[in-house]
Amino acid sequence: MSLLINKVLISVFISFPEAILILLLGFILINLKVEIKKIILIAGIQAVVAFLVQILNIPFGLHTVVQVTSLWILVSLILNVKLYKASVSILSGSFITAINQGVIVLIVNLLSLELDYIKLRVDFIYTFIFAFPVITLSFIVFIVIKSKNYTIF
Repeated sequence: MSLLINKVLISVFISFPEAILILLLGFILINLKVEIKKIILIAGIQAVVAFLVQILNIPFGLHTVVQVTSLWILVSLILNVKLYKASVSILSGSFITAINQGVIVLIVNLLSLELDYIKLRVDFIYTFIFAFPVITLSFIVFIVIKSKNYTIF
């Protein structure tokens, strides 16, 4: 599979659902009701940003800062939400996702499996195998938060 196709697939099948979950987690934690259409719109634009980040070959780690910042700006602009609410929701959702990624990395390390960070950026199948449990765990956390009505404010 070509490098460009891999990057498109990563953006569509990993970055897009991850952005939806970050938004859902963040909005539910600050008790902000948002139409699913708008969440999908923001996540779609975010997937394009993720694709551009990959094309521009932004270093691993810095790409997270770019992604969080772009989500924050998109939420502020599209939802016309105050900056602090947008930042709290995006940072909360991103934090939960980051913790979930850390849990999966820990499990991978405990199982003595090798995690190739270069392949994570360019190989869709490899990235999907890593991202699927993270997305699944984030979805489970979302269900728990929603069912228990947990909020920050």
